[in-house]
Amino acid sequence: MEIRQIGDFEIDRCVEDDGYIIIDLRDREEYDYNRIKGAVNVPFEDFDMYLNENNFEGRKIILYCDRGGRSFAIARKYGDKYDIRVLGGGIHSYRGKYLVKKM
Repeated sequence: MEIRQIGDFEIDRCVEDDGYIIIDLRDREEYDYNRIKGAVNVPFEDFDMYLNENNFEGRKIILYCDRGGRSFAIARKYGDKYDIRVLGGGIHSYRGKYLVKKM
């Protein structure tokens, strides 16, 4: 299975598109510090439960974390069942226009 990586330009196009859900897999403290606008915070260890409790039919899932490791782990686990994309390099590599930082 090939994991689809996306970059800043593609994720910026998806932020305002209801066909996508953007999920930040980091812990709450990291999420509060900086995140992509509109991202839902679902810590890595809670993702299985979140996935089981929500319906993603017809939506594409974009995952990101700190540097990509957690996102790739989830994509490998669920990539055959869901349309998942991973922000290559994680939030540390994101230079798009929707970065929200704590002031």
